[in-house]
Amino acid sequence: MKEVWSDKKRTIFGLPLSFTKYILDEERLFIRSGVFTKVEDEIWLHRIMDITLRQTFRQRIDRVGTIH
Repeated sequence: MKEVWSDKKRTIFGLPLSFTKYILDEERLFIRSGVFTKVEDEIWLHRIMDITLRQTFRQRIDRVGTIH
């Protein structure tokens, strides 16, 4: 797996204070969460039909947003 991008879920003030991590490679998106009980979701990119990015002004400054 060649990692293209990774980041942690950001909560208060854009700080990564969560146990959720997003990892993107060339074919899949992985969502890993949990401390004691680990959960990993794998989403194949060829199944994604439509992407919408929503960012408030503050989120644009912090370089974060919400993908629908």
